[in-house]
Amino acid sequence: MRLMNTRASMAALAVALVVVGACASSSTATGSSPSIDGGSLGGSADAGVSGAQGGGSATVKGTVGGTSFDAMDAVALKGVYGGGETGIVEIIVGDHAHLCETYKQLTPQPGAKKAGLSTVGFALGEPAPGSIVPVGTYTPAASPTELDNVGWERDDSTCHSSVSGGADLETVTLTAVGETFVGTFDITFQNGEHVTGSFTAPVCTVNRPDAGTTTPEGGTCLP
Repeated sequence: MRLMNTRASMAALAVALVVVGACASSSTATGSSPSIDGGSLGGSADAGVSGAQGGGSATVKGTVGGTSFDAMDAVALKGVYGGGETGIVEIIVGDHAHLCETYKQLTPQPGAKKAGLSTVGFALGEPAPGSIVPVGTYTPAASPTELDNVGWERDDSTCHSSVSGGADLETVTLTAVGETFVGTFDITFQNGEHVTGSFTAPVCTVNRPDAGTTTPEGGTCLP
């Protein structure tokens, strides 16, 4: 997913955090507007699946881009946003193991992606100095429990992206915070797909050299 540093016009962009390689990438929207992550997923529709690879775990029930989502890891990214938005936490659920290592590799390279990676994610917290991410229910209009950048992205073997068009209805409930963020989510994407699930996401701190700017399109493509 494409790592975003500004909150402006993020609703349509959903969780933008991308991952790495050595090939240029392009995006094809599958919803009404561009959003997040790419890859090839198998499995039957509406099957709840879970995983625990690389320290985190998650379950995803429902379809993402027309197919089930095989969750293998989850992380709570810190350090994605600069300026007065450093308290924001990005929760990322992926179909690859070792997401923290992947994002630590990718974040110094704005616009980079990882071939075959699919992600579902969202940003928690207000874009304000000193903001915190407490236990509670997160929705787009809530304060301080603001929910933003909800979406999915799937990158194929050449880092060509299919993305959601954002979400129409979304709620995230955090039950634990600290070194690990634990919670559940209930999301209806703009294409009508409905997913529910849970996550146990250890904190993964990344340092972005471009924090505070919008991530550029394109970039390298890591196999």
